[in-house]
Amino acid sequence: MKHDFDVALDPWIPCRAVDGRWRLVSLRDALREATDIEAIETSRPLEAISIYRILLAAVHGIVGGPRDVKERQSIYERGSFDHSLVDSYFERWKDRFGLFDALHPFLQTPGLSVVDKFGLESPLPVETVIPDSIINKTLFNHHSDARPLELDPAEALRVLLMLQYYGLPGLAKKKVNIGSIGEQYSFFTAPLLPGIATMLSGPNLFETLCLNLVIYNDTEPLAGIDPDSDAPAWEREPSFVSGNRQASGYLDYLVPISRHARLVPEASGDKTVVRAIHVTQGTAFKHEALEPMFHKARSKKDKSLYIPKASEEKALWRESAALFAFASLADENPDNHGERPKSFSQFAHLRSAFKKRHGSMPLGCESFALLNDKASPLLWRNDRLAFPETALSDANTARTIGVSIDLADSAGSCVFAAISAFARTSLGNNPAGSDVSNLRKSTGAEALYWAALEPPFKLHLASLGGSDEAWRDAIRSAALDAYSTCIESRSASGTRFYAALAAGKQTLESGLAKILPRSKGGEG
Repeated sequence: MKHDFDVALDPWIPCRAVDGRWRLVSLRDALREATDIEAIETSRPLEAISIYRILLAAVHGIVGGPRDVKERQSIYERGSFDHSLVDSYFERWKDRFGLFDALHPFLQTPGLSVVDKFGLESPLPVETVIPDSIINKTLFNHHSDARPLELDPAEALRVLLMLQYYGLPGLAKKKVNIGSIGEQYSFFTAPLLPGIATMLSGPNLFETLCLNLVIYNDTEPLAGIDPDSDAPAWEREPSFVSGNRQASGYLDYLVPISRHARLVPEASGDKTVVRAIHVTQGTAFKHEALEPMFHKARSKKDKSLYIPKASEEKALWRESAALFAFASLADENPDNHGERPKSFSQFAHLRSAFKKRHGSMPLGCESFALLNDKASPLLWRNDRLAFPETALSDANTARTIGVSIDLADSAGSCVFAAISAFARTSLGNNPAGSDVSNLRKSTGAEALYWAALEPPFKLHLASLGGSDEAWRDAIRSAALDAYSTCIESRSASGTRFYAALAAGKQTLESGLAKILPRSKGGEG
């Protein structure tokens, strides 16, 4: 049985149409029908960001840019992708989109086999490269070990993309049948694993792609690289080397071969299925700090910029201070919160056309991240945020967002101090710091505080420019309610317990009074 699947023409991209219907579309049709598609929608968010990256690379290849602001504006103002350009691109590269092609398997290494000590092929069960599989002992959708997971070609393709963007590091001694790749001992971290990938979101797929279609030339987003020699992986001849190398350009970086891989198709009745995959180390780029979809936060300790990782407790809105920070301000002011993703800083190019088309409609963004402990995936995060376009175009608005987050952080520190004071007094006899910490964490007060603030922050973000009194009140209420719910309601009694309650409450109220003073005429 011949195994065929055309990535360009066969449906595999899960999407939600603007009329609400869910369906699968091909790579070509996703671009031809981009104005009719609202968004990529899949149960695995890491699949979604991987698909967006492939779509962006395809658009860059189709339009041959944009190299400058004028080109970028022209693409957006057209209102849709030129069907003739889309069709001619996929016709030109039609031999590069076969998922199981012998010479150019899509984003794979032809002929690759991982072999055991006897020289026999030893592919991995495909579930071992899926972050939410039971083999990796995750917290998510568990598959039974009794029967190997069986994927159709569309599912296998989406898993392959996740592997290329979110492959985990770790020891993995492997022998392969291609001598130039050599014997492997470990996996490097895949490109999107080190940070939080954040994209702007428009009302349809065309706008989302245009908003994230950054300018790339010999100075940005990767400096000193000739864009004319750049191309996504499918336009290149297969590489049979592994390890670190310099990216030849932004498109090379946008579509990585971070893992040499080969899907193993087989017949199941009259259908093609994938149960196994050959995987070994591919290319590693040392460009995490230049990843256009990552934002940078500023360390409070030494003021240096760093790429924040996903956190189980920290939703996207808490990254807003850095997410909306103006890069120029970060250079001029070491107290600035960080640097924005590239699409955020380049929104100014499209602002006029966006406002003309949509008026005061808010913008949105969506973030994707995988939290891991070395080779073990712990959880993925997928957060969305809506905000006025002035958050990207007005430095004062960005500062206001930073101040708003700082207030919440300061009040969060008050909650921390209050619970710690309660714990120390409650435990008595000069307790060990670890005991205080364990009791503090067991109350759940800090988690409750931050969870309570997310809805009012989103309302505050939507009404920037007005009074911040409602936001300040929300912070105060969230802090007091967290203490009341998690501490004052505890079923305990005795002199020490009541002394601990009072110590914590006094610490909280005095701290809040300093950072959130009541306005004249307000409550005392």
